[in-house]
Amino acid sequence: KLKPVDKLKPVDKLKPVDKSKMVDKTNSFSADRTDDFSKDKSAAFFVQGEALLCYSMLANLVKNAIEASPQSGKIDFVLENHGERAIISIHNLGAVSPDIRDRFFNKYTTSGKRKGTGLGAYSAKLIAHTQNGEIRMKTSDEEGTSIIICLNKA
Repeated sequence: KLKPVDKLKPVDKLKPVDKSKMVDKTNSFSADRTDDFSKDKSAAFFVQGEALLCYSMLANLVKNAIEASPQSGKIDFVLENHGERAIISIHNLGAVSPDIRDRFFNKYTTSGKRKGTGLGAYSAKLIAHTQNGEIRMKTSDEEGTSIIICLNKA
């Protein structure tokens, strides 16, 4: 049975980082954070899911966004409530390579990373679906890339 998860807890663990220091650091996880989500507790954001799965999904997607973002780019992380659904959007200014756009969430799909396994977006898709959610990607050279995750609200 899926339990309510406070998605803000994993987000609170993010710390500012100089992206240039992340090169070849495959076991570290950090992100630039420009918004303060947690000050207003009345604006809590809860979803139905397993905490560890949610953390793993978001860690993979934010790590991918950081690696795909231009050196001086920022990562936008947006939490929205829409009826019975909770929407999580992760956006960066980098575009997904045209040769992998159609298979972005497929197993072993990777582009431009020396140590990429192609399992991050794939596992995020599996986790979203396991928790009765959906995940999709929008990308363009002009707008950058957004990953949109829809989960049931708790």
